[in-house]
Amino acid sequence: MPTFSQTPGELDVEAVLGTDFALSLNFTNTISDFTFEAAIVLNEFPSQIIFPLTTSIIGTNTVTLTLSDTDTNTIGVISNKKWYLNRTKDGIKQMVLSGRFQISDIPIGQNQVQEFVLINDLTVSSLYAVGAHGATGLTGATGASGAGATGATGIGATGLTGSTGETGATGASGLTGATGTGATGATGIGATGGTGSTGATGATGVTGATGIGATGLAGPVGATGITGASGLTGATGLTGATGQQGPPGPAATIGATGATGVAGGAGATGQQGSTGATGIAGLNGYTNAFYRYTADTTKTSGFPTTGTLYWNNATQISATQVAVSHTTANSEDIDLFLALIGTSNQFVIQEKSDSNSFQKWTVSGTPVNVSNSYIELPVTLLSSGGNGSSNFTNGDDLLFILTQQGIQGATGSQGATGLTGATGVGATGATGSAGATGADGATGLIGPTGATGATGIGATGPTGATGPQGSTGPQGDPGGATGATGATGATGATGVTGITGSTGATGTQGATGATGTVPTNASFTTITTSGEASFGKIVETKATPSISGDTLTLDLNTATFFYVSANGSPTVSFTNPPSSPKVFAFTLQTVGDGTLRTFDWPFTVKWESGVEPTITRTSGKIDTYTFLTHDGGTNWYGFVSGQNF
Repeated sequence: MPTFSQTPGELDVEAVLGTDFALSLNFTNTISDFTFEAAIVLNEFPSQIIFPLTTSIIGTNTVTLTLSDTDTNTIGVISNKKWYLNRTKDGIKQMVLSGRFQISDIPIGQNQVQEFVLINDLTVSSLYAVGAHGATGLTGATGASGAGATGATGIGATGLTGSTGETGATGASGLTGATGTGATGATGIGATGGTGSTGATGATGVTGATGIGATGLAGPVGATGITGASGLTGATGLTGATGQQGPPGPAATIGATGATGVAGGAGATGQQGSTGATGIAGLNGYTNAFYRYTADTTKTSGFPTTGTLYWNNATQISATQVAVSHTTANSEDIDLFLALIGTSNQFVIQEKSDSNSFQKWTVSGTPVNVSNSYIELPVTLLSSGGNGSSNFTNGDDLLFILTQQGIQGATGSQGATGLTGATGVGATGATGSAGATGADGATGLIGPTGATGATGIGATGPTGATGPQGSTGPQGDPGGATGATGATGATGATGVTGITGSTGATGTQGATGATGTVPTNASFTTITTSGEASFGKIVETKATPSISGDTLTLDLNTATFFYVSANGSPTVSFTNPPSSPKVFAFTLQTVGDGTLRTFDWPFTVKWESGVEPTITRTSGKIDTYTFLTHDGGTNWYGFVSGQNF
């Protein structure tokens, strides 16, 4: 069963003159939000003439194409005419099916052949009514008189043999080359170019026997999960009552307050934070098409012959120019199509029968288009493989596959402005010096000290109350001389020291508080425990980041489980891991989209035996990976937990 990818499927159709015709197309996905158009191309040059087929959507998954008996009579007998089916959604038109259309005047018999073709999300059920000719098997070589040996007869009833055996039904298309693994851009908005006529299709090869491969060994056991965080420390018990305070000591004499120094100048304002990065520009759209050519290694300059292309260097991968005829090996004139090729477009030259033999180029300058003759493409080699690296040989059947760039997507919104820098903290200015002390006035005369009385023999009596302080004498003239200091009186006897009071008893220590408990549904940034701790159900956070601009960033501050649609081939980065020596792990799940994808992992990731895993390409299938670090992300250990779920 042939499979078509990124190019329209091919299906040849036959109707009978003067009878109704109907074709039923069954899609595997819902098509109610599409519109369809189909037509037979009766003439292409000098102007295109088409005859539309009536299209009808049945239910949510089926389209029917019909012609009435009047329509087939109006068109008349035709052979090898192109037909196509287009579908449109959101203003974007896409060709999903094309092939050859024939209206025959041979009466239809009762034998029928059922054929199914799978085209992307389209299953086509085509009912061929078989007339006088049954399905022809492999045709032997035709002799000069048309009497060559007939190949093995197909399953259908053998039709009437003409004088020269008519060509049997066209075989299935050759296998389409493998699709490149680059990220698929958004669909270009430009109008779809006309489809070139389909070349003759080779006979279907014999299906090989089904291989009976041994079942692969079971994958390694996943790494042991990280030990749960320790529980919170219990609350501290109440403090015991404070003992009684002793009597207050004598008050200290407070010195005079010094003058306040001059305030220091304000510190310089901190630098403003940098402006946030501009948003990522939208992806460029792309459209793909391919045509058949033959390699010509006998020339490196001049006009390429019809249906050929050549390189301007005998070592093909060192070429700086590729010349392509405007007529393909299938005699299709694609001059208008070639004129659309511009600088920065990419194309692939591939062996028709081996997708591993290829050369991928980018157009590095303005092409030189010789109208209705050929085009010269200035080129730079991007990559190559197989015979594409060691030179295609003269006469090789090649595919010229062009990737045209569509309109660039809108520029993403500007990132948020960075935080303003912290205000600088200037040093406080030094305290100003105290002003000079004014001159003291003259001290008044001190009266003579009376004679000290004799010390009593008995116990010292209580100290008498302090007499009232005399009024302060008038301040002397500031400029006057200081009077002589009077003689110091004799010191009185020291009184007896009082008995020291006993120290109050120490209060009893308060009881230890009860151990704290973790509340239900609590969320913590960091939990530190000593000893044992127990937890109920621990729930982790899930994030669903997307691939943007061929970049996938997993911010470890946001989640420990990431669920990603693998719809591109990104460069992966892990940001904000916990600092060393904390142990940390997270899980990543990828969902395939039907295209082979490659992830460029951080160079710090180490895989088992140094072998990176292959991402499962099957649409809807899930791979699970676990990553562990204990040194702040200097080294990550990657584990394949399971694939193709």
